[in-house]
Amino acid sequence: MEFNLEEKFNILNEKECLKMVKDIILFSGVFKKIYCIGIAGSIGRKEKKITDTNLNDVDFFVIAEDIIKGKSQLEKKLNRILKTEFSDILYLNIKKYKKIYSMNTLEQSFYDLIVGSIYLYEKTEFKEINKKIIVKKYNISHRSAFTVYCTRMWCLVGAYDFNEKEGIIIKDEKFANYQVKKAISAIVDATLILNNKYVEIKTFQKIKALKTTKFYFKYQEYYNKILDIYLNKDFKVTQKNYIQILNIYLVFGELILRYKLLFWELIKNKPYIILKKNNFILIRTYLKRYFYLKKIYSILLKNRFDKRIKIYMTLFLK
Repeated sequence: MEFNLEEKFNILNEKECLKMVKDIILFSGVFKKIYCIGIAGSIGRKEKKITDTNLNDVDFFVIAEDIIKGKSQLEKKLNRILKTEFSDILYLNIKKYKKIYSMNTLEQSFYDLIVGSIYLYEKTEFKEINKKIIVKKYNISHRSAFTVYCTRMWCLVGAYDFNEKEGIIIKDEKFANYQVKKAISAIVDATLILNNKYVEIKTFQKIKALKTTKFYFKYQEYYNKILDIYLNKDFKVTQKNYIQILNIYLVFGELILRYKLLFWELIKNKPYIILKKNNFILIRTYLKRYFYLKKIYSILLKNRFDKRIKIYMTLFLK
């Protein structure tokens, strides 16, 4: 009896599933001379398994000499097999990989790649390169706090719609619950990065470190509210608590980032972020796609919320 790839994946154990996706990528012809295939994210941190039925995405990465073509088709194939919607493959050129990790300061995403990944395939020469990298101590760039914070803002609108008559519409409750927690994780990560305490990447270790930061002691009431949601396995999004979470997220944007970032540049949908102290440009292009900031604004305007936030949003989104 023959099985297609989706059916075969369903009957394999975890080890066999990992081998299967590794072989699909390795023999896809998309990449030239692959040095490494791995998985980061929640699976890389070993907080989830690739065989879990509730996965939204799997964060693959490939380090190779070059990329040929067909990456998007390969990602679609993996999403179909894994029954996910947002699984993708981060490609890194081997020369760029070595250059990135020759630095003493890393972006959060590259740090996570080293300390929170599982490797499905490694060439011997890559293992030799990585031996020095994985034992090296790195600083995390403060820019990463801003990157993760504005990127995860998408989580607060991705599962929602807005209707003049009905107000906020939750398109997919399960997805919405997951995305809210993902957004809250950005508050935790940004706090740890700006306090130079982003070391461990497992959830419980992050929360332990969070409670030692100066921001936690100063704004303990706010942090306890978000941790109640973050740690509540039975948390469910409603119209009421969604607005509260959205307000909290924006408040934290002001509280956490105001010392380092001209936050209004982000809110006004500029194509860059300017850091006050270092005065250099970050994220030149992708902020142009942050159309959903206006969606957040329209949602807030239709609801009663903190007056300070209303003034804040009116000022920066007019």
